Amino acid sequence: MRSLLRPISAAVVVTFGLAVACSTSDPSPTGAPIPKGEIACDIRITDNSVTQTWTIEDRGAVAKATVENTGSAATYNIEVKLDGVVAFQSDVTMSKLGGVSNTSRYLTPFATKETVVDVQAQGGSWTVKVDGRRLAIDTEAAKKAPPATIAFDDGTSVGPIVPKAIETRINDAVNKLMGAEKDARESCVNGTAPDLSQKGEPGRPSSPHKSAECNSCRNFCGTKFIACTAGTIFGCWAGCFGLAAVPIVGAALVVTCNVLCNLVLQPRCATDYSDCLENCRNQFCCPVSCGPSATQCCAAGESCLNSATGLCCRVGLTPCRGKTCFDNAAENCMPDGSACPKEKTCGSNCCKSPGGGFGTEENCVSPVHHLCCRVGLIACVAPNVVGPGAAVCCPPGGCLPDGTCINPNP
Repeated sequence: MRSLLRPISAAVVVTFGLAVACSTSDPSPTGAPIPKGEIACDIRITDNSVTQTWTIEDRGAVAKATVENTGSAATYNIEVKLDGVVAFQSDVTMSKLGGVSNTSRYLTPFATKETVVDVQAQGGSWTVKVDGRRLAIDTEAAKKAPPATIAFDDGTSVGPIVPKAIETRINDAVNKLMGAEKDARESCVNGTAPDLSQKGEPGRPSSPHKSAECNSCRNFCGTKFIACTAGTIFGCWAGCFGLAAVPIVGAALVVTCNVLCNLVLQPRCATDYSDCLENCRNQFCCPVSCGPSATQCCAAGESCLNSATGLCCRVGLTPCRGKTCFDNAAENCMPDGSACPKEKTCGSNCCKSPGGGFGTEENCVSPVHHLCCRVGLIACVAPNVVGPGAAVCCPPGGCLPDGTCINPNP
């Protein structure tokens, strides 16, 4: 079959390491007019969605599709330009409940006025309206034998929305665009598998959901999903392309039929995609949850210091009462949330370390009384009293029987 497509430059888009170039050349096993030539396409993968765009050009008609998949639901946005001017738009929502809602618009100056074709499809039940008036049409029969004319429910005929030549160009562009979806999805798959391989300090924010490992894992899920769905798409379109011959509303019917068929055939792809993203979250994107937000997380090996602030302790440190991260091998977590070197811990107090100036270093002289004294001083303890306040620091001269200093001012 000789191609009617004028080749365009293949788009190369780098998104999270994905290099994308699309080309289509598969012959049709059913006689459907598969587009050939180069198709510009782009794939973008975020936290929980895969968005793909592809474009074809044919003798002044440029058709563009943007599809956003969230696993169990999808939206399709179709646009057709004729000689640089938008002539047709179609916005389709594929719901989790198994239905498809399509609002298509034929635009001026090609149409005498903007005309809306609304299609609601749930399984084999379709409702088609033009500017709010319902059509009498059997879409299943139309797939095999498109009617020569169409009418409203009341029997009145539906006048042309756009001139016949314009309608033919729009329908042809939409048909080629839908027919190219399988090749666009397959050609855009180029993802790679993820690489699975002292004193206290304040907590720090952590963003594992922005890490290269997380992005790589989500890319891998997205490309697997696209590859999975590509396997169902051609069979769908092959059963839908004949609807383009339906007068006036053919383009809207082709888009709706294609999306509805994909919805029926793709639940396994959606489940696998959801499971893959959950695995990414647990391993790379949010291995340790640290707050109510989905992005308040700590990286692998880190600990959540405080879920109210979303701060984390780096690898090797342990949270201390939501305030400080401490080295469990060399420090103790104190009651006030601070960290104290083990050799300076004195009950609930932390004795001063060197570095604060002459005479400021302290030693723990009575752990049971939580008493820290400057180096060189001793503890004098009141009889029959325990706990903080029962001992005081005194010069080496000695203590009185009541636990006070003999010489309080050396």
